[in-house]
Amino acid sequence: MNTREIGALGEKLAADYLRKQGYTILSQNFYASHNEIDIIARNAQYICFVEVKTRRVSEAQRYGRPASAVGYAKQRRLIAAAEQYLHRHPGSGQPRLDVIEIYLPDDVPAPQAAERIVHMPGAFRRS
Repeated sequence: MNTREIGALGEKLAADYLRKQGYTILSQNFYASHNEIDIIARNAQYICFVEVKTRRVSEAQRYGRPASAVGYAKQRRLIAAAEQYLHRHPGSGQPRLDVIEIYLPDDVPAPQAAERIVHMPGAFRRS
C-alpha cells in the first residue's frame, strides 16, 4: 500500500470507530480554502474536527507517535478550516479539535483492521 492508500484506510477506520462510539459523521475530507479536515463528527456535546494520522506499528516505533506529525502549522490550518465550517454552519455546537491515531499491523500487505486506535479528544486548542 502506498501512503495515500494507508491514509484513506486510516480515515475509514477512524470514521468506523467514531460511529461505534456514538458519533454521527457530518463530513469527511472537508476543504476550506487550501485546508482540509479529515472528519467532522458530532456527539451529544461536541462538534469534533478530527485529524487522522496513520502509521504501521514499525513506523511508529521508528518515527514516533502518529500525532507527533500534527505540529503547530498543521494545527493552525485545522483551526482555520474549522472556523470556516462553523461560519458556514452556525449553531453547530461546541467545537473540539481531536486527533485519532491509527496503528496498522506490519505483517499484512493490505490490513482491514487497526492493531490499535488512540482517540485524543481536545488534543489541541485555539490559542
